[in-house]
Amino acid sequence: KDLTLHVDTIELHLSGAVLQQAQAWGPARAAAKSPTDSLLADSIDVIMPGQRAREIHAVGRAYAESKPDSLRFHTTAMNWMRGDTILAKFDTIPAKDSAQAPRIRQLIAIDSASAYYNMAPQDSTLCVPAMNYSKGSRIVVTFGAKGAEQVDVLGKTVGIFAEPTDSLPENRCAPAAKKSNPKHPPPAGHPDTTATHRP
Repeated sequence: KDLTLHVDTIELHLSGAVLQQAQAWGPARAAAKSPTDSLLADSIDVIMPGQRAREIHAVGRAYAESKPDSLRFHTTAMNWMRGDTILAKFDTIPAKDSAQAPRIRQLIAIDSASAYYNMAPQDSTLCVPAMNYSKGSRIVVTFGAKGAEQVDVLGKTVGIFAEPTDSLPENRCAPAAKKSNPKHPPPAGHPDTTATHRP
């Protein structure tokens, strides 16, 4: 239930009829997908003791993509990461709800690493994201309960951070519609057009 693998060959390792590890490879690229994330590489190794994902190793021209998780901005652009190898580490603490997918804890890109992330803007009146692009020999993204909390870029690095401009009207949040809330009730005998009258 945690993810779906698409590839030419899949090897499954089980213990007591419970899946412990899944390896995917073949002439075509291997893809692992969940409702919010996807991972593409030459081969993928999913370590999942007790059938719960703990680590995913994507090797060979690895590319990871995820939907931005924020209520503060709106965008169709995806967060993404590239590297020769991408390692995803998940929370090992068992969830109270066994049906809940494990939370990602770290995402690491190794060799020729680059990453692009949408971030909440400093100006809370704007509803478009700030953009963060980084490049280095290794990139480590650490996640918390509210998404990415820290990005460490190692080696020879390049980084660009861009805040959205407040001069474009389309960047601003649409004002909430004002609800009609009269301070005084209508006078006696006056029809209340907002009320539903029942006999």
